[in-house]
Amino acid sequence: MRTDCPSEMELIQFVDHDLPPETLSQLSAHLVRCPRCRQQEQALRRTIADLAAPPPASLDVDTHVRDVLSRIDQPSPRRGLPRVAWLVGAGSLAAGLCLFVASAAQNEGAFSGLQARGGAISNPLAGAVSVEPYVLSGSAFHILADDSVEQDANLSASVRNLGNRPMYLLVFIIDARGEVHWISPSYTRADEDPTGTRLAPQQGERLLETAVSFDDLALGPARIISIVDVAATPVSAIERLSREQLTLSSLGQRFPSAALRETRVVVRPRTAHSKAPSVERTDVGDFR
Repeated sequence: MRTDCPSEMELIQFVDHDLPPETLSQLSAHLVRCPRCRQQEQALRRTIADLAAPPPASLDVDTHVRDVLSRIDQPSPRRGLPRVAWLVGAGSLAAGLCLFVASAAQNEGAFSGLQARGGAISNPLAGAVSVEPYVLSGSAFHILADDSVEQDANLSASVRNLGNRPMYLLVFIIDARGEVHWISPSYTRADEDPTGTRLAPQQGERLLETAVSFDDLALGPARIISIVDVAATPVSAIERLSREQLTLSSLGQRFPSAALRETRVVVRPRTAHSKAPSVERTDVGDFR
């Protein structure tokens, strides 16, 4: 008769019926006598059932994924068991989660496998939203990591929201002096405090309705940062931060529910034929 408590690995294998019949029988008898192990075994079964169940039509996918991940990530109630044991032993649960996300994408269209270019901090929103920086000069030119942009370039971004609710976007460029310049929302007066640009749910990709150019971007390395969240954050939440707090990792801690990305570029002098406008906004319409 077995008297010691099984490891997390063994419990996972027990739930998966991936043990010899004799061991399965011993663990079954142990669970009858041990409330603590029985509670953990039941929690494992609930998680697997949740992953295997088809999502209802009204499912809020990103909220549900966060809930499932939080339960999987709960620490073991028993002391002395290393966290790595759970990670190594959760192969079937991880596979179930992948199947669930794929099923959710088919049912809700909320996750499309969009791959961000440049640095990014991901969360469940990251698969539902896409923000890509662009320069507008006759036509739209996608800005990739380490590209150079002219000092007075018309800056905009393409956006896509495949979720089932509105999101809110902040996008700005931090120049070599550490100064923040706003691409969206429009922010040209110190007595205003606009909130993030509203991104309605949509299947297609489009450009923001405005583009902006600056005459005071410092030459040299710069960072274009976008923050997309379910909450409408005002620009003052960024404006009051110090240069050290404007790193991608610090912003990720400050906005834990948001999808963030950063594209590093180099600002070069304007060409001879370029004008040097003050902040100028131009309607650009839909992106096809």
